[in-house]
Amino acid sequence: MESTKRFWTRSACALLILTPFLQLGVISLILGQNAFASYPVWSDETDYWRNLYSFIHMGLPRGYSGIAEYTPMIGTLSVHGPTPLLLYGGFAKVFGLTFHSIPIFNALWISLGGLVLCLLVKPRASYALFMSGLLMIYVPAVLYCVTSMTELFNYGILMLYMAFLLRHHSTGGKLSLILGWAVVCFACLYRITYFVLFLPLVWQSGGNRAGKRTALYGLLALVLSIGLYAFTMAVTAPYPAGFLYNWLRAKDAGTFIQMFFSHAKSNLKDYFIVATDSPMQDAFHWLYSGMMGLCLVGSFLRLTRKAGRIAVETGFDLLVFSCFLMLFIPFAVVVMLYETNDWSDFRTLSPFLWAVAGLLVLRRRKVLPALVLAGSMAMAVWLFTLPPQGAYQDEYRFTLQPYSQTVQEACGAIEFDPHAKNPWTNTIRADLCTLQTISQIHPGMGLLYGWFTPENTGKSRWILTDHLKIVVQGYESVVHGRGAKVYRHVESDEE
Repeated sequence: MESTKRFWTRSACALLILTPFLQLGVISLILGQNAFASYPVWSDETDYWRNLYSFIHMGLPRGYSGIAEYTPMIGTLSVHGPTPLLLYGGFAKVFGLTFHSIPIFNALWISLGGLVLCLLVKPRASYALFMSGLLMIYVPAVLYCVTSMTELFNYGILMLYMAFLLRHHSTGGKLSLILGWAVVCFACLYRITYFVLFLPLVWQSGGNRAGKRTALYGLLALVLSIGLYAFTMAVTAPYPAGFLYNWLRAKDAGTFIQMFFSHAKSNLKDYFIVATDSPMQDAFHWLYSGMMGLCLVGSFLRLTRKAGRIAVETGFDLLVFSCFLMLFIPFAVVVMLYETNDWSDFRTLSPFLWAVAGLLVLRRRKVLPALVLAGSMAMAVWLFTLPPQGAYQDEYRFTLQPYSQTVQEACGAIEFDPHAKNPWTNTIRADLCTLQTISQIHPGMGLLYGWFTPENTGKSRWILTDHLKIVVQGYESVVHGRGAKVYRHVESDEE
């Protein structure tokens, strides 16, 4: 009997560890395409790939990367800052880099998280099967697992976090607690909304009770959150189209306050009232907000069975309230500082919902996770009745876009200067963003994308475009082909 139980437990854990690869395999069978060999298509994906390409060949890029000619306070990194290097740089150094690498690196992160969770927490077979099954059918994971976006990484880092948090909860070991803090610091370097994960660690570090010690750890979490965010902001190129960038540059206090409340009001309206272009995003809005509301209610009310009847008991449930905070705080951050009318809220919030369901299951709470599973199953069934969504409707998601001889000549005409001290010398102002350009331009060159205007063009030594739409001063034509043109600044940036 014991050996049978051990067999099923190990089998379930193995399934959890292999889930991301099984998910890609199932999708391959459904689509008749090799999901393990998808290509980057979106601008975020190509930027991640280009950053890794530069990293494995040159270390940090020698020229600026980002939007227009906005540059970070420190360094030359793009609008995604250190994210691609932190998440995938080590894998790229060890395994190399192809156009198909990032989805595989994401799968490796999830497998690593599942492995550590199974070794430290030793979940029951049913709990491991629940987490595996939920991830397999979870629409946010299904929609992004074939992309070179960072979304699947979230599930791996959250499993690492749960492993150390629950290990410390059961054993009290200090090493698990320290590793938990380290995981959250790493996650905050990637996405600052993960500062919410400090809260359970603060409580456990303070001895699971309110007092001076807990307050000091809370202060430490605050300092770490601010410090990590300040660091990433300093080394990340600005994103001038974002609300946060423009809000922090409001002309006066009145405008600052007005922008804040107007933006939050608009986001709440978009989230709860205005339908998006994606049925899956709309469905997720209600699944997430419904679970958030149930966690709040469940923090003070609990269903119990007495004498064969279901009864409602009152009382404070710290675990469920913590889950409410894990859902509400990221939601509030998105509403106040980011957007809810595009995919950013979907991408930011979906890992928290999955993690809350998994955490509750591992703590032997079954009702709320069952509701998340039921809602996810309904969304998955609905997804398969719709036309291709998200990445699955991209023309060149599973086939390589044909290369152009003209573009190849244009990329070859751009010369990298290894001795340049000024980053602008090795910077290209570009509006051609394809796999061909990012792979054929020298890895030491920085790429600045975005619409060309007289105000944001002129510092870069090189211009790469299909058609120059403005008049630029001080540049000479180097390549003038159909669909690809290169211009070079006639004055040396080193002077």
